[in-house]
Amino acid sequence: MTGEGDRIRYPSSSAGPVRSALLRRGTGADVTTPSPVSAPFVIGTKRAGTTSLSSLLDAHPDIGTTTPCCADPARPDAAGRVAAAAPGVRVVMVVRDPLERALAHWRHRVRAGVEERPAPRALLDPGSPYVACSRHHEALAPYRSSLAPEQQLVVVLERLRADPAAELDRVLRHVGVDPSRGPVPRRTRVPAPAGSTLDAATRAAFADAVGDDVAALRIWLDDALPEWA
Repeated sequence: MTGEGDRIRYPSSSAGPVRSALLRRGTGADVTTPSPVSAPFVIGTKRAGTTSLSSLLDAHPDIGTTTPCCADPARPDAAGRVAAAAPGVRVVMVVRDPLERALAHWRHRVRAGVEERPAPRALLDPGSPYVACSRHHEALAPYRSSLAPEQQLVVVLERLRADPAAELDRVLRHVGVDPSRGPVPRRTRVPAPAGSTLDAATRAAFADAVGDDVAALRIWLDDALPEWA
């Protein structure tokens, strides 16, 4: 996963954005034509881990090029377009510790030359994308409501990093392919939480900014998400 600190992916071809994916799947007469391979959507906010998971999936011989899609809180209409253009598609949604995601996003923008502020000031700016993109429940809610329950699976990035083989097995079964036909990813060193480098006041303020969203996500998933404690 570029810039996200883990090394659990396999080399893969790049995947285009939602628009290209919908065109490949056929927005006209071809949309109902069965594909010889599974081609799931992998959805999440920026720096949540979609590229890493897509790379793992692309290594399986029965999966076509997956499409990592950004769940943009400002574009909830994308979920309806996916559901309409690819009915029945299997979707995997990736979530990540909100503070860790925000820090990865901040580092990415610093490297790109579009962010000059120190992390504590940038992350708590209500006009920045850091809080908005860390509100996973809010960003993914349109997909939850647009897709049937059996089409949806949520993956917690911290679990994928800790036990990539088990999590990938779960994902492959969800998208309808035989896990035994693909390579088994190796478990690698899990990076230390970057949030621990921030002062306690910044961590507390950020937690407060996303707390209601994390609570809603825990209810939706019926999962305490202990990795985020």
